[in-house]
Amino acid sequence: MATSTYPGIPDDFKSRLNPSAELVERHANTAKYHGGAQFKAKASAAKRTATTLRKTADELRETASQADLEALKRAALVLDRQAEDLGVFARWAELYKAYSDQARHSEDTAGAQALAQARWGDDLAAHRLDLQLMEECDSLIGGEKLGLYVLKNHPRFAGVKPQNFMLGGYRSTNLAGADERTNTAHRVASIDARSSRYERASGESMAIIGRDIFDEYVAHRRAELGGQK
Repeated sequence: MATSTYPGIPDDFKSRLNPSAELVERHANTAKYHGGAQFKAKASAAKRTATTLRKTADELRETASQADLEALKRAALVLDRQAEDLGVFARWAELYKAYSDQARHSEDTAGAQALAQARWGDDLAAHRLDLQLMEECDSLIGGEKLGLYVLKNHPRFAGVKPQNFMLGGYRSTNLAGADERTNTAHRVASIDARSSRYERASGESMAIIGRDIFDEYVAHRRAELGGQK
């Protein structure tokens, strides 16, 4: 299996396919995250249009000029080439997405495991507290409790109602095959780095709490539990 030599594509991504270098340069990022479905659809459309052009040229053979008929045939050949190039790229894109997904998964898993070790070490109670507080903050009551703490300790959030506080970040994804400790750390890492506030169209103030305040809140709740780590 040949090693990819396309600029910007990792050397350890291997494929027997040789797509157009121009397509790789222009669309590798789309392929990385979305695969080849849209390119497969474009290839099919090009192939259908080429067939239509040939049928049209055949239907007009007795009325159109030779130059026009040749132009239609050349256009069909261009579309044939596009269909072939796009078809190869679509298959390459699927392989590249699978490779990229696995690489991201490995990187995210390693990062989460490193964070878990740095944040909790062998302290099971600290891990459980982080997990408990993230789940608690996603509830109405827990979000309000977080809000009351923030309003007491961070004046810049004055005017935000306690029930309008929420923990930031996209924390609903799990790392497939990872244990609970690793996935909890992945969720912690997904929390926004900094807290912020914004105004809804209605004028109501909202607050998104990030790691800067969440970590402080965790320490506060740990102290409430009597110094348990």
